[in-house]
Amino acid sequence: MKYYIYEFLRLIPSGKVVSYNFLAQLFCIHPRTVAKILSQNTDQDIYPCYKVVNSDWKIWWYNLWVTEKIKKLENDWILIDSWKIDKNYFRNPRLYNYFIAFPLDDNQIRSFQNLSNEIKNILWSKDFKYQKLTTPHITLRFLGDISADLLKNLLKDTLNYISTKNIEIKNQTLEINNFNNFDDRVYFMEPSKNQIDLLINFYRNYIKSISYLEEERPFYPHMTLFIKKKLETECNLEIIRNLTEKYCFYMSLTKVRFYCSVGDENQVPLFDIDF
Repeated sequence: MKYYIYEFLRLIPSGKVVSYNFLAQLFCIHPRTVAKILSQNTDQDIYPCYKVVNSDWKIWWYNLWVTEKIKKLENDWILIDSWKIDKNYFRNPRLYNYFIAFPLDDNQIRSFQNLSNEIKNILWSKDFKYQKLTTPHITLRFLGDISADLLKNLLKDTLNYISTKNIEIKNQTLEINNFNNFDDRVYFMEPSKNQIDLLINFYRNYIKSISYLEEERPFYPHMTLFIKKKLETECNLEIIRNLTEKYCFYMSLTKVRFYCSVGDENQVPLFDIDF
């Protein structure tokens, strides 16, 4: 979680700040835990923790002296009076499109990026939208726009389910090596039929345990490669299929990850729940 919080700091717009309380709500932890995590930041030039201040707009320090923190804020053209920021400089980024997913193993992401780039070289048209290169995943449940309270409830339900149930998929590894598509629009890689059935069974049991309605569309596990923006756009599937045959991805089922969109940045990791 520490890494995800640090990465989030880079999404705070220039000339704006957020509060410890905002980060606490986003990552479902206590504000003091946020402060402790930020106090351990040793790369302030990369992860700008000086952009996080108190909810009452007062400036406090954890690993930066107050004067140094004020200097950095003033360099961002933020006006400060008596160690306090004008409320107009606060900007809580819009959070939306939450979802839960199984992330691809970190050591497999480079291979996914190579495949995606090879496909882009073939499908150079702007009529195709590609999966974000840093976050390939199998979506477990799309949540949409939800409140902080509902997010906490979902997190609690997920923790309870994982800790109390004998989960069949625990510590198994998916082999994702089949190319397929939905409605000539969404193109993806998928596991074998047996592994798909295993994930579907997990999904059904998991949905029963959380305080959220099941989606109307059926759950079908897949790792998206690209999407057609226009159905009439031609796509030589034979070439793409032959290309994907060179790749096999491995996904260790050891955790689920919560994501959301933040401002203009999509698929931002929030936290992991380990099996």
